[in-house]
Amino acid sequence: MQPAGHWYGKPERGFRRLGTSLEPLVADLGRRRTPLDRFFVCSAGEVPPVDPASWRLRVDGDAAATPVEVSLNDLRALEQVSVDA
Repeated sequence: MQPAGHWYGKPERGFRRLGTSLEPLVADLGRRRTPLDRFFVCSAGEVPPVDPASWRLRVDGDAAATPVEVSLNDLRALEQVSVDA
């Protein structure tokens, strides 16, 4: 396993490691918005190796009117929108 500071591009300090998840310190949560570098990581296991060039996301089944398959580049090309939630 990698040390917490090397996971998910997070800083070296300021996180508590819980298995494969990272939790920021309470002192960092008193803001209206949590900066991305302080946001928690909830993971059920190790991150599998993925080849970005061949990776595909397929959406189908009862909830999809028409099955669709997109590449990582297709997803990256979508407009990014930020919302308060």
